[in-house]
Amino acid sequence: MTTVKKTRTQNGVVVTLTQVSLSARKNSLRIDTSVCTRVKHQIPLNPKGLSGPVTVTPHHQGIDNEQCGTAARVLVRLRLTSTANTPTHALLAVRNDNAKRRPIAFYNWSPDKVNVYTGNSCTSSS
Repeated sequence: MTTVKKTRTQNGVVVTLTQVSLSARKNSLRIDTSVCTRVKHQIPLNPKGLSGPVTVTPHHQGIDNEQCGTAARVLVRLRLTSTANTPTHALLAVRNDNAKRRPIAFYNWSPDKVNVYTGNSCTSSS
C-alpha cells in the first residue's frame, strides 16, 4: 500500500516505496512508521460502504492494484494474525481523515486469497 509519494533511486530507476507490505514469509510485515502518526480515532475493520469483493489468488487474477482519490490524510487500521512470526491473516481498513471519514478500501488477506473492497473514488489498473 502506498499512501504518500515517497521514492528512492535503485539501480538508476526511481522506485515508489510502500508504507505497508506483508507476505506469507517469516518476519515479512513492513510498516514505514516515518509517515505515520498514532491517532485516537477508531475505524471499523469491515467493508461496510464499499463495493466488492474482488478476489485475488495466486491462480486467479494474481495481482491487485487500485488508485484511490483521498483526503490529504488517511486513517489506516491493521489487524494481523501470525504463527511463528509468519503472517496468516490480516484485515486492513483505509478511511479518509476528514470530517466524514468515508471508507476508501478494505482488505481481507490470507496467504492464498485476498478479498478487496473499494470505494467509488478507486479505479483498478489490474
